[in-house]
Amino acid sequence: MTPALPLCRASAAAPSGTCYRVLMWEESCLPPGVLAAWQERKKELFARMSNAGIKGARGTLAALERELHTLSAELIEAPLRTRTDGPFSYARVQTLAQTLAADPAVAAFRLNSCSAEILTELSGEEGIDSLCDRWCAATPDVTWHRPA
Repeated sequence: MTPALPLCRASAAAPSGTCYRVLMWEESCLPPGVLAAWQERKKELFARMSNAGIKGARGTLAALERELHTLSAELIEAPLRTRTDGPFSYARVQTLAQTLAADPAVAAFRLNSCSAEILTELSGEEGIDSLCDRWCAATPDVTWHRPA
């Protein structure tokens, strides 16, 4: 019997520094219109956040950050977390899980049938892009949407 998804793991050792949450998903798991709307709204919010930061408008900046978080949670994260019919087989998820479990930069992860949430601690030697490249190499047949 194949174990149920999501597949989760946390490191035995607590992270010693700042951690970053990385969300990656298979491109086909979200409708293109949803992804395009999210990207356009995110671009607008980033422009407004930059302007608020320049002006020193901390209250406005905080409100825009909350709006961005809510937008991402509703349009991207909620559909990915609840989707059970994604394209990943358990074997593919297991391959990625083994790669993440062996990576010392990974503090925890949660994998389901179409996405990966990864909590990582940067070492100073490698950035997020490099880490994502390494993780995506474990499943070269997957078209990942990665942090931008």
